[in-house]
Parts: sequence; C-alpha cells; structure tokens
Amino acid sequence: MYTISTMFHLLGVDHQRLTLLHHGGSYRLTDVACDVLRKILA
Repeated sequence: MYTISTMFHLLGVDHQRLTLLHHGGSYRLTDVACDVLRKILA
C-alpha cells in the first residue's frame, strides 16, 4: 500500500482524506498505516 500512497502524493491527492462510498459506508482507499515513501522521492 505504500506504493499507492506515494503515487497519490505525486499526483497531488491527499491519500489520508480520500474515501470511497461502498454499500453505504465510507472507506479509505489506503490503510491507516500507509505513508508516502519519501526516501525514494529525494
């Protein structure tokens, strides 16, 4: 899931605020533990 978080960061999307509605519930696309891999972006 780190890859998805990093891709969203590069696209300018805040992965922590991105939620999807599914069967009446709001779910985050990335897990709570996911973070952007900043070492590969430096």
